[in-house]
Amino acid sequence: EQVYSEEEVMDGVGKGVGGKKGVGDINRRVEVESFVGDVRGENGEEVGRGKWVIVDGRENIERRVLMNDGGVKVGMGFIMGGVVGRYGV
Repeated sequence: EQVYSEEEVMDGVGKGVGGKKGVGDINRRVEVESFVGDVRGENGEEVGRGKWVIVDGRENIERRVLMNDGGVKVGMGFIMGGVVGRYGV
C-alpha cells in the first residue's frame, strides 16, 4: 500500500496501475509490468512466465496461493503484502 498514493485512491486509480507507477518512482531502472485481472488455476502459471518476481498486494489468500503455485512451477519469486488492519485517532 505504500506505493499506492492517497491521490490515486481519490482519483479511482486501481492498485495495479498505481502500484506500477509507485514502484517505478522508487527505482526507475526496474522494469515493472502491471497485471490487472483474475488469477485462476489455469492462468496462474501463465501470468508469472518470463517474470523474475511477482509482488502481490491483494487481500485474497486463495489467489495468493494460486500465484505462489504458478511461481514455483516456473522458478519465480513471489512476494506478498497486505494490510491486516488500520487504526487511527
